[in-house]
Amino acid sequence: MTYKLAFLGGTVVKVDPRYTSLTCSKCGSRDKANRENQAKFLCLSCGHADHADVNAAVNILLAGTLPSAASETSGGSRRLERAA
Repeated sequence: MTYKLAFLGGTVVKVDPRYTSLTCSKCGSRDKANRENQAKFLCLSCGHADHADVNAAVNILLAGTLPSAASETSGGSRRLERAA
């Protein structure tokens, strides 16, 4: 599959998915309690609510498309660990 993407001029970015389902895609707060159940995500910090899989997918998209901006952030806002 990656050969097709390379042929079309795309790039594969590996993203570590750990904690993406516990981290708020709006404020970056990570808390086990944010994940109410298998399907429901509710951030205890900012109140953002979403389907848990959608929230995690947004975090993965952000990690894959904005890795340098997120890794340079200090002070705990919008930081996700990423695979090398």
